[in-house]
Amino acid sequence: NPSAVSVQQQPAMSRPRSNTMDAFLRSRALTEFPMPVAGEVRGLQVDATLADALELLSSLGALAAPVFDGDSCLGVVDSISIIFYVLDSMVKEVPKAKDVSSNCAVWLRSHEAYKHVTLRSLIGTPRFLPFVSVRSDQKLSDAMALLGPERFHRVLVTNSTTHKIENIITQSAIVEYLSRHLNEFGSVAEQTMATAGLAHSQLVFSVGVDDTVFQAFSIIKEKNVSGLPILDEEGAVCGNISDRHIRPLLQHASTNHVALRELFSLPVTSFLSLVGPNPDSKVEMHPAITCRSEDTVGHVLRKMAKSRIHRIFLVDELHKPIRVVALGDLINLFLCAEEELERKRQTPSEQ
Repeated sequence: NPSAVSVQQQPAMSRPRSNTMDAFLRSRALTEFPMPVAGEVRGLQVDATLADALELLSSLGALAAPVFDGDSCLGVVDSISIIFYVLDSMVKEVPKAKDVSSNCAVWLRSHEAYKHVTLRSLIGTPRFLPFVSVRSDQKLSDAMALLGPERFHRVLVTNSTTHKIENIITQSAIVEYLSRHLNEFGSVAEQTMATAGLAHSQLVFSVGVDDTVFQAFSIIKEKNVSGLPILDEEGAVCGNISDRHIRPLLQHASTNHVALRELFSLPVTSFLSLVGPNPDSKVEMHPAITCRSEDTVGHVLRKMAKSRIHRIFLVDELHKPIRVVALGDLINLFLCAEEELERKRQTPSEQ
C-alpha cells in the first residue's frame, strides 16, 4: 500500500514565539500564494504511463502533479523523479542510438521497456512524495510546519468545503514569500548563520572537477539528495550540479545528436560549460552560490529566493564546504528561531 499522510488540520506550535512573529505567520492566508500556471491543479491517474505523465507536466509548464487512484490522492510525482527512475537503463540503452528525441516522453514511448510502465511503479520509491495537505482556510504557519520541520518539499492545499485540491505550495514559494516580508522578522533575519545554528559542520556529499556526470547523478540518486558541490583540487567549491541538470542534458543530446553515454562520460565541469546557463529553465547552473557563517540569515534567504536555488553551500575562508543549507532549514528557522533567541537572551553568558 502506498504511504499517505493527510494533514487536514495542523496543530498549533507547542512552543511560544514572539507575539509579532506569531501574529504575522498566523494571519497570512494560503490564498496569497499564486495559483499554478494552468489556473488549476491537474492530476495524474496512477495507471498513466511515464511518457503520458511527462507530456502532461510539460504541457502544463509544471514540475509536479498529484497522483490519483480514482478519486483518492496517493501522493505527488515530479518530472525529475520519472527521469531518475529510468536513468540507469537509459544510460545502458540510449548510447547506441543517435536519434534521441528532444521530448523525453517520445523517447520513452519508443522503447518497449518503458512505454507501458505506469506511475504505479514509482510508488514506494524515495522520490515519490506522500500526500500531505493543508486546508485552504489554514494559515502560512500551518504550511511552514510541514515544509520546514517535516521537510516535505511540497504541500497540497485542499478546499475546506469540497476537499478538492486547489493549489500546490512549495518550499521555494515559502522562501520567496518570506524574503518579501523580512521586515516582519527583524531579530531572526539580522542574526548571522552562526548565531542561528546553521554553521556547524555536516557531512557534505560532493564530486571533484574530474568526476563524470554519471558519477554525479549516481551519488544524487543513491544518496537521495538534490544537488552536489563540485570541488577543485584544493577542495574548494567551484561549481554545482543538481538533479535539474537532467533536463538540459537530454535537450543537448537531442539538439546536437549526441549519445547520452558520451555526455555521461564527460567531467562535470565540461558538461556544465557545454550546456551553459539557461535562465528560462530555472536550472541551478554553476558556479555554485555560497555563503559564509558571518552572513546574515536575511541575506542568505534573499540570495536563495532571487536565485531560485534549493540549497546553498556554507563555506569557510578557503571556500571549502562546511555544510549544506537547504530551504527547509531556513523555513524551520523562521518557525522556531524567535523562541531560541529569547532563550539565549535569558541564559547568562559562559564567558
